Amino acid sequence: MITKNDCLLILSHSGETSELKNIINYTKKNSLPLISITGNKNSMLSLASEVAIILPDAKEACPNSLIPTTSTTMQLVIGDTIAMILMELNSFSEKDFKKFHPGGRIGASLLNIDEVMHTEKSLPIISLGKSMGEAIIIMNEKRFGCVGIIDEISGQLIGIITDGDLRRSMGVNLVDTSVEKIMTKNPITLIEKDSIKNAINLLNKEKITCVFVTKDKKPIGIVHLHDLIKITST
Repeated sequence: MITKNDCLLILSHSGETSELKNIINYTKKNSLPLISITGNKNSMLSLASEVAIILPDAKEACPNSLIPTTSTTMQLVIGDTIAMILMELNSFSEKDFKKFHPGGRIGASLLNIDEVMHTEKSLPIISLGKSMGEAIIIMNEKRFGCVGIIDEISGQLIGIITDGDLRRSMGVNLVDTSVEKIMTKNPITLIEKDSIKNAINLLNKEKITCVFVTKDKKPIGIVHLHDLIKITST
C-alpha cells in the first residue's frame, strides 16, 4: 500500500510502542520521509523522524491520568491544522470537495442547483398583462407561494408576485388587477451552477422562501428553502 512517493505521518504519544519498529525500519530501507506527532522528544519515533512534532506536556483528562484523552485531542488539533494548510497550499476548493466527498450532508450542500431544482411544467410563471385572478390560480396549482412574471416576447423573467404581495394588495378589485401593478420588478435569482449552500445563504439573507433559477434571464427552474434544507439534512 505504501509507495515510493508516499510520506508517513505517525501518531504515538509515547513513540516507543513495539509495533512501530517494523514501520520505522521500512521507511529507512525505502528512503521514505517520516513525520511524527508525539509527546516524547527522545522517543524511538521522534529520533527516527525527519520532522517530529512534539506535543506539550499536559496531564491526561482521564481520572487516573492514564488513558489518552488530552494527548489525542492535541493530536487531532495538529492534524486539522496540517489539513487546513495543505488545502490552502493546493488551492483545494468547494468543487474539489464535491468531487472527492459527494455524499453526506456537506456533499449535498455543494450540489448544483440544477441538480435539485423544479423545472418545466412545475414552474409557476405567467405572462405580462395577465390578471391577478389568473396569477392566483397558478400560485395555487404550483404551490410555491409565488408566481414569476415573464415577458412573452423575450421569455425573460421581469417580476415576481409572492403570498406577501397578495396580502399587502388585498382589495375588492384585486382579481381584475394586472400582474404588473402588483409584481416586484427585477426579482432575486440564481444561476444553474450555484450550489445549494449558496442558495440557502441567499434565501436566509433576503428572508425569502423561493427563488427562480435563470439562464440568460429566462426562468429554467425554481427552488424552495424547505426542499434545500431537507436535502442537506438527510
